[in-house]
Amino acid sequence: MALAGPGTRDCRPLAPLLLLLLLPPWDPALALLAGTVPSETRGDCASDPCAPGTQCQATESGGYTCGPVKPQGCATQPCHHGALCVPQGPDPNAFRCYCVPGFQGPHCELDIDECASRPCHHGATCHNLADRYECQCPLGYAGVTCEAEVDECASAPCLHGGSCLDGVGSYRCVCAPGYAGASCQLDIDECQSQPCTHGGVCHDLVSGFRCDCSGTGYEGARCEEEVLECTSGPCANNASCLEGLGSFRCLCWPGFTGELCEVDEDECAAGPCLNGGLCLQRSDPTLYGGAQAAFPGAFSFRHAAGFLCHCPPGFEGEQSASVQTSREGSPVRPRPCHQGASAKPLAGDDCSVDVDECASWPCLNGGHCQDLPNGFQCHCGDGYAGTGVGWALGAGRVRVVGPG
Repeated sequence: MALAGPGTRDCRPLAPLLLLLLLPPWDPALALLAGTVPSETRGDCASDPCAPGTQCQATESGGYTCGPVKPQGCATQPCHHGALCVPQGPDPNAFRCYCVPGFQGPHCELDIDECASRPCHHGATCHNLADRYECQCPLGYAGVTCEAEVDECASAPCLHGGSCLDGVGSYRCVCAPGYAGASCQLDIDECQSQPCTHGGVCHDLVSGFRCDCSGTGYEGARCEEEVLECTSGPCANNASCLEGLGSFRCLCWPGFTGELCEVDEDECAAGPCLNGGLCLQRSDPTLYGGAQAAFPGAFSFRHAAGFLCHCPPGFEGEQSASVQTSREGSPVRPRPCHQGASAKPLAGDDCSVDVDECASWPCLNGGHCQDLPNGFQCHCGDGYAGTGVGWALGAGRVRVVGPG
């Protein structure tokens, strides 16, 4: 062993000091250098007899046991709710938990209550979730915090032109005429109440109905009024109109026929006037009134049936010939004579009677009278002469030609 001489300095003690300064404070070598670690007693565990993944434990009797390695620190999964575990320092049991949002505490075991601030409005229910909350809104409200009132009319729920009135959590439809239902979806059947009377057919319309009264004999919005067919005056020639249900009947005056009494019967069509007599119809209004009128008085439908023959000279039967009936169809006895004359048979009403010009005894001095058409001839006796021929000059007048 060499000894340091006088005047020399031994630098060896400085090396351990420098090593102590360079080692971290938790390094076991530091304790060994400092002389603070007692010498290890060699035992059964010194030879590391246990299998990998197990740990040797010395017993009081001087033996050992092999058991599972006891986890330490982050190996024990001390952090909850998905927190991150980070080891801290040399101590294997030292660690630190970094919590995910919504949790707190040393081991992130505490759930932060986001509902504590009462974020939900209008009586909504707050549900605390991980790092967030959820508001369950009451009917009629929406939004993250149920801050907005729902407009139930925004979806236009009212149909057929109905007006929507928004309420809290509800709406009400004011329906247009003719519709009903919560959403005005029903078309009201106005025919359901059977508004059409007397067999009228009802047609349902929007907010109304229409009655078809065809063939019922009634009219009006509900077929409530009977049709008065006679109001339009359908019967001609002053005939009477009788109302019926959906019909009418015309009562014609004598001398007129047809459904509407529109046909004037032509009594002269058959040529009733003989010997060239002129047939005058009583239904001709132009033959009444005035100085040259064929018929006296004013025209009347009551006496319009029949005819009158105006005979040529030498024939008679100028009085009227008529066959009258009442409007009901019953016969009326004719009155063929002129005013002031006496009634007589109608044999001469058609000019069929030749006037006897000899009836006035026109032949004198016993002459024999021979009646001729519209005249006469005298056949004189002995001692008398003359042509003895005459002709009628008119009613009651006779002219005689020849000596008298």
